Amino acid sequence: MPEMMGILIGAVIYGLFTDRQSFKQREQYLNITAGLLWGIAALSYIYSAQANGNTSAFIWTQLSVIIATFGGILILHEKKSHREMLYTIAGIVLIVVGSVATSFA
Repeated sequence: MPEMMGILIGAVIYGLFTDRQSFKQREQYLNITAGLLWGIAALSYIYSAQANGNTSAFIWTQLSVIIATFGGILILHEKKSHREMLYTIAGIVLIVVGSVATSFA
């Protein structure tokens, strides 16, 4: 919590002195949403590490890459060609298979 508050205050101060227009951009508020979700994920990791151990918790939290990837594509309207989408999905499948294999090994 203190780290998050420090980053927030520092970013607001920096924005006030460098570019006040950034407070009016829609993208900035989408980034705030992503930051809040990251904070929830970090808190979940702490509770999971206590309940399941650090190794298992770390492996399973790395699956957040899947949410981030599809979130970036859907929410931020990233354009992907058919080939890029196939490579993205193949990479995500490899991440899931690797996480499952590592956690049960």
